[in-house]
Amino acid sequence: MEMDLLSRVLQLVRLSGNRIHIRDLHEHSALRLEPGFGYFHYVEKGNAWVWYGDRDPIAMSEGDLILLPHSKGHCISACAQLPAITHDLDEETLSETTKGRKSREDEPATRLNIGLFGVDPSAVASITGRLPEIINVRKNDGDANQWLSLLVHFIMIEANDPKPGATLMISRLIDVLVIRVLRFWSQHGQKDGKWLAVLQDERIGRALSAFYGDPAGSWSVTMLARIAGMSKSAFAERFTRLIGTSPQKYLTHWRLQLAADLLRSGNLKVGEVAYRVGFASEAAFSRAFKLSMGITPHQAKSGQ
Repeated sequence: MEMDLLSRVLQLVRLSGNRIHIRDLHEHSALRLEPGFGYFHYVEKGNAWVWYGDRDPIAMSEGDLILLPHSKGHCISACAQLPAITHDLDEETLSETTKGRKSREDEPATRLNIGLFGVDPSAVASITGRLPEIINVRKNDGDANQWLSLLVHFIMIEANDPKPGATLMISRLIDVLVIRVLRFWSQHGQKDGKWLAVLQDERIGRALSAFYGDPAGSWSVTMLARIAGMSKSAFAERFTRLIGTSPQKYLTHWRLQLAADLLRSGNLKVGEVAYRVGFASEAAFSRAFKLSMGITPHQAKSGQ
């Protein structure tokens, strides 16, 4: 089956599932999540409130999930007022089981499944920079009840009873969950970000899909406009409005990001990389790469 546009775009983001945590929160406790990772929070039991930037707290109910992809710090609590004392995610005091507790008052108010994942910072900035700040998936939204709890369930099976290969399984399952949430977001018209807006536009999406399929091709704005079934000027205007940069700048930047990947692999000469990403000469490629990346292709290849 031909790769769809969303799959091509997600390849560029280069998700990397990291790990999963199970955390119990009592009524007056909160967790502090440090920057450096993307997060998702799934409420297995009770209610939770997410405190993110200067926004009002975001209420979550049992069976809901929130995705926070921008590697920013935030807090999550079991009550609508943020407690004065918050705990770090790795503090073991919050992961104690309820076994042996003497009263129902000691039972945790909220149980969370917290997933951490990475988005490669060297991925195409025009894509990662447009990921939404927050994606909320309520258990009864659309078809979420058909897949959300099921995916979390499979992740937790591996987390609760780790066997050989569990670390890799958890990483891959986190990737699947994040991708499924992004697809849900794109299909249900949440407009709090522009990252997937192009997927809602059949014409621009058709042109980009052609380019992603053959990035080394001799693409011009005129050719892409023809594929989109638009005039050159109308195509350029709509492309810039949806993606935030001109078609030519986008194509060049995307090619240079692909080139950076190839150079880091260390298996190709600079001239070969230039050819593979559509530059007519090594000299032209080297000038463009240095201007965009701040280092030469040879420096990128050697890891400097």
